[in-house]
Amino acid sequence: MQCRNHPDREAAAVCERFNTGFCRECCECLSDDHCAECIDPQNYCKFRTQCIIQEIERERRVSENGVANAEPLR
Repeated sequence: MQCRNHPDREAAAVCERFNTGFCRECCECLSDDHCAECIDPQNYCKFRTQCIIQEIERERRVSENGVANAEPLR
C-alpha cells in the first residue's frame, strides 16, 4: 500500500476504515503539510479504539501541548 500524501512511498501505518496508508514521514509529522491525521474524525469509526493514526495524533498533541492526558479527537 502506498502513502496517501506521497504516492511514491510505502505506507507505514494504515487507516482501517478507509484503507488508506501514511508513510513514515507523515507518521512522524516531519513536514507541516503532510501529517498522519484521522480522515473523518467527526463520524463514528469502529476501529477508533485501536487506531494507530489516532495514537500518532494524540502523541503529537501531547508533545506540542505538554498535556499528559490529551484526549483523542472524536
